[in-house]
Amino acid sequence: MHDWWTELSEVFYVAVDFDGTIVYDEFPQIGPPVRGALDVLRKWQVDPKISTILWTCRDGQYLEEAVSWLRSKGLEMPVNENPDIEHGNRKLVADVFVDDRNVGGLEGWRQIAQHIWEGQRKHEIRRRRLRKKLHESSPKVPDGPVGRGRA
Repeated sequence: MHDWWTELSEVFYVAVDFDGTIVYDEFPQIGPPVRGALDVLRKWQVDPKISTILWTCRDGQYLEEAVSWLRSKGLEMPVNENPDIEHGNRKLVADVFVDDRNVGGLEGWRQIAQHIWEGQRKHEIRRRRLRKKLHESSPKVPDGPVGRGRA
């Protein structure tokens, strides 16, 4: 399934894993933050064109601890769902996923940030092209008032 709705969105959605990505993996405890992670996440949090989603397997008490830890670091984000997009299944809708179990492993957060900003710029270009294409292919509305008795 192609996630066309994210391509039309002005927001670039980034799903970020917790253990091993934001913090070093010491589950069930919370490890120390991965170098650079908090700085980058704070920058994304104030960027209106990027929406960060916590994407984690933690649940129950362990999830609550992770969310509280993030709040204590000044970070608020939705957990395991994209509140902007309802689509009727459990697959998380995001433009990219940042995870230590990514093919090739986790890059440094400076490189991750660069990839996201480049991806966001490409997303903006695709969004503009897609909107233009949709606008060009939509039925043309005649100029002037259209009402009763008019064709």
